[in-house]
Amino acid sequence: MSTQDPRRGRLRTLLRHRDFRLLLAAQTLTMFGDVALVLVLGIWVKDLTDSNGAAGAVFLVYSVPAVIAPLAGPLIDRFPRRRIMIVNDLVTMGIALSLLLVQGKGDAWIIYIVAFLYGGVQIVFFAARSGLLVSMLPADQLPEANGLLESLRHGLRIVGPLAGAGLFALWGGGAVAVLDASVFAVSAGILSLIHPRDLDRPVHEGSMRGELTAGVRHILRTLDLRRVVFYTAAVLMVLGIVEVAVFALIEDGLGQEPEFLGVLSTVEGVGAIVGGLTAAALMARLGEVRMAAAALVGFGVAVGLNALATLEVVLPAAVLSGVFVAFYFVAYQTLLQRRTAVELQGRVFTASEAITTLPYSLSIGLGTLLVDIVDFRFLYLATAVACVIGGGLLYRVGAEHLPWAPTLAPTGTGALPVESLLADPGPPPGSPHDL
Repeated sequence: MSTQDPRRGRLRTLLRHRDFRLLLAAQTLTMFGDVALVLVLGIWVKDLTDSNGAAGAVFLVYSVPAVIAPLAGPLIDRFPRRRIMIVNDLVTMGIALSLLLVQGKGDAWIIYIVAFLYGGVQIVFFAARSGLLVSMLPADQLPEANGLLESLRHGLRIVGPLAGAGLFALWGGGAVAVLDASVFAVSAGILSLIHPRDLDRPVHEGSMRGELTAGVRHILRTLDLRRVVFYTAAVLMVLGIVEVAVFALIEDGLGQEPEFLGVLSTVEGVGAIVGGLTAAALMARLGEVRMAAAALVGFGVAVGLNALATLEVVLPAAVLSGVFVAFYFVAYQTLLQRRTAVELQGRVFTASEAITTLPYSLSIGLGTLLVDIVDFRFLYLATAVACVIGGGLLYRVGAEHLPWAPTLAPTGTGALPVESLLADPGPPPGSPHDL
């Protein structure tokens, strides 16, 4: 009798999929460029201005495009996702090369513009990728695919941040910009070789208002999606503060230079590899909602440990953070894909980004104000409490399910008709107390 782990069998089947292998290769390149450049943007501003608040503001600007992302949702759902991803890679290449114009402190504003644009193109890319995966793979392979991609994304923090920080220390931010532009150019070429099943025809039904709000209304009408999205948004009202406080942790708590952020990100990547590769097995036991909730609690504990501000604690806490971040995003992404028809993937993804990013952006903004007047230890502890409470409440309600909350086939087969969501919006079913 065979004792083979069925999850390993699904992973091998997934890796035999030609188009997925090509997508994985392209993502390896672009994710490496992402983690190298985004980290360097904050370090670069810190180096130019010597201000923790100014450096943290880079991450605020980077997150702002998600608030207006729903405007791009109908576009993402109207054209083949592979084509959108290729064009997006080429645009990202041009954005990265514009950093070559930064010559001194007076040019710091260029870094903020690049951060804003970079945040926007990343949202478009990941929304298109979500739809492409749903078109490309059967439903039972989505957890493994999301886990592998998430493990890769965070796992590249082992080399990406060190490479970015190292290049920045040796030759400046321009060298990192050229590296980033190069990997996106190669990625666009790899994506051109993919020939997956995709949207057969443009989806253009109902009014413009109906198209723009279809993603939000789908989230409101789907109980488990609604709960995960809004509980997450509540937690993110404080979580963004630590994006800024990390510079104070490094400089004031650990006595290190800003480039040490690359080390922390690398260590976190080690945990993310483990989290991404084991997420599918854990999700089979807990389900998507409860796994997301448990990940929020675990991440809160890891964040709270940073208040001790010693290398002996902060480095293991970074590993734990990586594990739980990977758990969360695999659960979140899989839930979104399984509960959404392929024709709505772009609008639902961008709507969820807008709902969760607005409070996150506001909390980063609050962090830039608080980091110089409030001890960073208190900021870490407050964030930890919010994560634990929010995740605990979500876990408690995670098993509940209303009969009208549709479980959609990933290819759109048997899904809630797209036309019903593109029509003029009406009140969502259920009660606000369902949250």
